[in-house]
Amino acid sequence: MLLDNILKTKKFVKESGDYNKIHINKKFSQNFFFKKPVLHGINVALAALSKFMKNKKKNCRIKKIEINFKDYCLEEDILKFKILKNKITVYDDFAEKINIIIDYKNNNSLIKKNKDRISKLYKINNLTNPEILIRLFNTSKIIAIDHIGHGCMIYNINIKCSDNNKNHTIKKTKLINNLFKIKDKYENYTIETLCGKLKKYKINKFSKQLLNNKKLKKQKILIFGHGDISKNLIEYLGKKNFDFNFISFKIDKYNPIFSKNIKNKIYNTLKRIKPNYIFYFSSPRIFRGNSKLLNKLYKIFYVDILIFILRIINQDLNNIAKVFYPSTIFLDNNDDKKRYLSYTLNKYKAENICKLKKFKKIAKFYRLPKLKTGSNYNFLGFYEGENITSIKKFIFDFLKN
Repeated sequence: MLLDNILKTKKFVKESGDYNKIHINKKFSQNFFFKKPVLHGINVALAALSKFMKNKKKNCRIKKIEINFKDYCLEEDILKFKILKNKITVYDDFAEKINIIIDYKNNNSLIKKNKDRISKLYKINNLTNPEILIRLFNTSKIIAIDHIGHGCMIYNINIKCSDNNKNHTIKKTKLINNLFKIKDKYENYTIETLCGKLKKYKINKFSKQLLNNKKLKKQKILIFGHGDISKNLIEYLGKKNFDFNFISFKIDKYNPIFSKNIKNKIYNTLKRIKPNYIFYFSSPRIFRGNSKLLNKLYKIFYVDILIFILRIINQDLNNIAKVFYPSTIFLDNNDDKKRYLSYTLNKYKAENICKLKKFKKIAKFYRLPKLKTGSNYNFLGFYEGENITSIKKFIFDFLKN
């Protein structure tokens, strides 16, 4: 079942006062691993709690709520939910998004006739202490705007009933790097929040250009994808040395299809440009696990499109182009292979395609390490992987052969 009752972002911002730019500003969001504005996590959590309460036939009093934000949510995500006795899981077909654990008891107390605004917003009718949701709702602004600022992301919230706090107190503690713990005591509730200030990704510029070989100057290069690796490649080779061209396309991850329009776009681009070198950096987000949907998505990106490109080069372009195909070092590690099974299985298939007799002269694959790009963010406040400039040696090997 799809998760409804999520407020539109503009409405949530207006009601909550949380105008953190990662939720509303496309240009600002592009600096981080999610690349697009993300939904307010508390907005999604409250919509899930609304579903939970609708499943309860009696009035309830919630004593404690623990919320773990495991992955970010985008507006286009098809969110679903699963409800157990005291737990809610929000997820889509690729990852768990939010886990919520609720400590509650049935309560025969009457519900106030004049409902509070949070109960009205999320259509919750049977909660005898709606103040706990009000505290949760207000936490969005308190953390993101009042204490951390733009670029804040919440990872965990614990809110519980406590002794009456006569004075409203908020204590902010820095744990490590950009990670903070904020303890908010207000009236009958204590709210503990784990949150972080996200770091922007900065491209590491190469100190030297790669080639001064006159034979390679002004050669035509076609790059699939506009990500961080593509940007570094241009920096490395030098804009004046080569004729750079780009192609990109969108595939719906929930219904992945290698459509006729995409095929035509690739075919026409290759025929028009007649590139000497192709760098295939198109890729969806990398998810852990193994599923039919993941396999279908990765097969299109890593196998089907590769075969299509190589056949065009082989049959229509007289093998004038050479293709740089980035495989993964995960294939050298059994643990990584198991964790990212759908991903690694399709990378294996792609390598075998490159080895075929009819393609091995025009396709070269490299098992690249995990690179420090804008996608590989660690919530402790740093980007994981080897410096992206380490790709130089692979590019050098590809162009010299």
